[in-house]
Amino acid sequence: METSMSSTTGQPGKPNDACPSQDMLLDWSLGQLPADEIERIGAHVENCPTCQKVLESLDRIGDSVVADLRSNAGTPPAQPDPALVRQIEQAEGISQMAWSASPARANDAPPPRNLGQYEVLEPIGEGGMGRVYKGRHLRLNRLVAIKLLPDDRVRDPEAVARFHREMEAVGRLDHPNLVRASDAGESSGRHYLVMEYLTGSDLGRLVKRDGPLPPADAAEVIRQAALGLQHAHEHGLVHRDVKPTNLMLTDEGVVKVLDLGLARLAVADADDPVVTATQQIVGTGDFVAPEQGQDARTADARSDIYALGCTLYYLLAGQPPFGDEKSSSFVKKVMAHSQKPVPPISRFRMDVPAGLLATLDAMLAKDPANRPQSAGELACTIQPFAAGCNLRALVSGSAHATSAAPVKKPGRRPLVIAGAVAGVVSVLAAAAYFSWPEHRIPTTPIATTQPAKTVPPPVPPTPLPPATIPVQPPVQVVPATIPVLAQGLTVPATKPVPQPLASEIVNSVGMKLRLIPAGEFVMGSPETEAERDAAEGPQHRVRITRPFYMGAFEVTQAQYRTVMGDNPSYYSPTGGARDEVIGQNTNAFPVDSVNWEDAVAFCRKLSDLPEEQKAGRRYRLPTEAEWEYSCRAGSTDPFTWGKSATSTQANFKGEFPYGGAPKGPSIRGPVMVGQYKPNAWGLYDMHGNVWEWCNDWLDADYYRVSPVDDPPGPATGPRHVFRGGSWGVGGNSCRSAHRSAKIDTHWFFFSLGFRIAADAATVAVPAAKEAPP
Repeated sequence: METSMSSTTGQPGKPNDACPSQDMLLDWSLGQLPADEIERIGAHVENCPTCQKVLESLDRIGDSVVADLRSNAGTPPAQPDPALVRQIEQAEGISQMAWSASPARANDAPPPRNLGQYEVLEPIGEGGMGRVYKGRHLRLNRLVAIKLLPDDRVRDPEAVARFHREMEAVGRLDHPNLVRASDAGESSGRHYLVMEYLTGSDLGRLVKRDGPLPPADAAEVIRQAALGLQHAHEHGLVHRDVKPTNLMLTDEGVVKVLDLGLARLAVADADDPVVTATQQIVGTGDFVAPEQGQDARTADARSDIYALGCTLYYLLAGQPPFGDEKSSSFVKKVMAHSQKPVPPISRFRMDVPAGLLATLDAMLAKDPANRPQSAGELACTIQPFAAGCNLRALVSGSAHATSAAPVKKPGRRPLVIAGAVAGVVSVLAAAAYFSWPEHRIPTTPIATTQPAKTVPPPVPPTPLPPATIPVQPPVQVVPATIPVLAQGLTVPATKPVPQPLASEIVNSVGMKLRLIPAGEFVMGSPETEAERDAAEGPQHRVRITRPFYMGAFEVTQAQYRTVMGDNPSYYSPTGGARDEVIGQNTNAFPVDSVNWEDAVAFCRKLSDLPEEQKAGRRYRLPTEAEWEYSCRAGSTDPFTWGKSATSTQANFKGEFPYGGAPKGPSIRGPVMVGQYKPNAWGLYDMHGNVWEWCNDWLDADYYRVSPVDDPPGPATGPRHVFRGGSWGVGGNSCRSAHRSAKIDTHWFFFSLGFRIAADAATVAVPAAKEAPP
């Protein structure tokens, strides 16, 4: 029922040539237009009785639309679906609707200047349950994002309860592919949630700027997003609003799932008024699953997978599956998702692998039972198609230059960010918002994916390919399955399929371990890398054939004492440097002054604890190959974050920076683990703080004869290797490829510690309860 409303008359009560179409009015009322369009149409509607009457009439067609949906879904139409009816009925609220999408409501009091230990700076967006401001931690002078429950909802007990419920739910989430919440509280009667503040681009904006993505990059975006969603699903949260503008690609090439403002607890009582009465618009028409469009309360993890499929379609085609002008209204799009076949990607491009297309088809199945049944399963299935991706270059816009495949780009389309301000990106709405600061710290993009431009070739005649591992966080691997790449499906092998591996586990001692995906990388440093040692070459290809777990942090003094019964650390209240740590709690300092034999004994004794035996967990030191692979996390630069390093990025001697970076402070001792930014796989302090023992013996010639698959290291040697640098050395010694073995196995020194590893096959259990490092 597409009714054009244009006329030459401007009399009240009659349409005039400035009136938008009925479909556009409905999209406007539902927040389905860009911010500038919302503002323009809102100003028109305020003074146009004709449009106001049209909006008032829209609720009368709601019942018939819902009945059509029910009928086509095989459900009796007698009882209209409340969720869709509410969506239609939103058009009635014309006097409040248009301007509530703006971050500043006229009837809302401005936020206080300070909230607890945070200074409130400026509004940067609005999402599901509140408005978001840029803020600063007063003591740490660190930028944050602060989500604030609007003033007009503070007096609503149900809204406050829902806000607290979301805070508690999101507070349980901690994953590299979700924006992290760091604090929450109440100040001056205002309830707030504090989140990390990030820079980058949402995928909707990126595709609008550069066009559809190369298939490998699109697959990697979806893989990382699936990992974040899997973590949320494991903690009982269903997102319900997955779309390109809710996927952030950071300057480091990490995908973050944003805006959980519409999320609901999967185990929540459907009759709970706090859960059901707050949100009206549930999802976005271009990306909503059929079952969610009929009844939002039925949405589960598979609904998020469908929306992720629509997002993959958008990344590949440049528009959503039903994004043409014939399906422009929200209602028509919901009906199309339920009734129409998805237009083939071949309408737009011909370079997408058949297996990736088959995976996309499975994600977009009308019946949830025919989709991948978990986001972790999807991440595993789509991983092979991400080989050769380069997301960091994608942010800078250089990645598209490497893709020669022609793509039929659609016409310019509005970016769908309901209620956003131009230049602002919405972030995890019970998790975060961020914007682009005026002066962004420049990042050096990873080189082009052409082999000759990434790394020099090893011994001729075979040239090195580029690293083919996915660029960022860990893969949820499903053992005992066979990927059928030609069809994009995963079929059971001879053994039953176990549950996907947890992306993170916390053992009985409180040690957090991160899942590291199987993949390939180039080990060692190129001859062109400044200050390299000969032992770092020649570069050679290494394939890690099985996922494994790596300690997220270096082993702490408290953890070592719990397992071994003593604390040998020099920097401890009983150590030689006790005068330097007076008044400090060193429990979370890395254990130091341990030799290789001590580290191996720790792993053995930890494995023998009853709780660990019951869980089947066996710990060990990582091999050199595993250590460098985990440290790089997809990077080919000297450091996981880029080509240079200063001591504000890691704990090393600040007077000896690397790669032209400025000098920085020198702490001249260890610090608590986790004080610096983690790498893309969620590992902290891989550069600096304390050296870390590896399992391998040192052999300067081993790189020349190392096997490609899972190199175990030399069979014997004079000393064992340690990696990563420490507080006592300069930036050069903290590079990813740097190797050291300056002391015998049974010796130790004050800046030498370790972190643990474990085979994934021995820890395929649900994630344990969160615990501090």
